[in-house]
Amino acid sequence: TTTNHFLDETMAPRQNGWVVPNSIHRAARLADLCQAGACTLDQAAGFLRDTQTSGPDDVWSCLKNPGTIYSTVAEPASGRLWLRTNDRPERDFVELTATWARRRAEAVA
Repeated sequence: TTTNHFLDETMAPRQNGWVVPNSIHRAARLADLCQAGACTLDQAAGFLRDTQTSGPDDVWSCLKNPGTIYSTVAEPASGRLWLRTNDRPERDFVELTATWARRRAEAVA
């Protein structure tokens, strides 16, 4: 299981004082980028490569930060997922398809 550990600021009071400030910044930044509504795979992938920080000394506050191991974009209805390992900058997203989705596509074809 992987997560980007976003914390919506409305949940902060329930965290008993343990709130990582860059989490709230990253969640707000992603919300700003997604503001237009539906987006393409390329746009979603671009959002996850975003490097805007909350300040010059906080490399951890951007969506793609030194702690990012994997980035994923999902299209649940189709059973498709795009995964990117962030160990090298030139890596692209790789498409994966759930077995149930492949079987459904084959049955329709």
